[in-house]
Amino acid sequence: MINKLFISILLFTMSQYYPVINLGSGYDLCATIDGDYDNGTISYENKNFDADIKTFKVFPSIGYAKDAFHVFYEGIILKDADPKSFEFIENSDYAKDRKSIFYAGTKIEGIAINTFKLLPNGYAKDKNKVLYRKSIVEGADVKTFEVIKTSGPSVYNDFNEYSGYAKDKKNIYYYDKVVQDVDKA
Repeated sequence: MINKLFISILLFTMSQYYPVINLGSGYDLCATIDGDYDNGTISYENKNFDADIKTFKVFPSIGYAKDAFHVFYEGIILKDADPKSFEFIENSDYAKDRKSIFYAGTKIEGIAINTFKLLPNGYAKDKNKVLYRKSIVEGADVKTFEVIKTSGPSVYNDFNEYSGYAKDKKNIYYYDKVVQDVDKA
């Protein structure tokens, strides 16, 4: 059996993504390969799953991985995802393939990939819809929608300059919900 540290170094140098070995670091986005490189198994949170070890890659986002045949989210195959074109979208929990957008392993229906754009704080939009994570922000005006910056450091999150609030020409939103009874003047 090949040493796990050796496999970690080998896969790190072979992959354009992050290494796929978890040596007890506590990061659950890594997978563990038990056995040698040709005949091992891959597991996520101590549950084995079928993947091609030779082509298995973990994306530098939480939970996504792929091999030559499948895309995985937290060890579960995403049946609607195309492994050849699948890629994560940097600085987000969004991912895409040639036909779909995904958020945290969930395919988001009806999104135009060619106009998909990330916004701050978990928001995104395409030419027709505004999203907060995997939820459509109902009634949001795509053309005037903007995420509102905070006026100072957050009590809970001093590294985030956005509060969760957003606005368009009609409404104020808190994440994916309209804030009621607000004077927008």
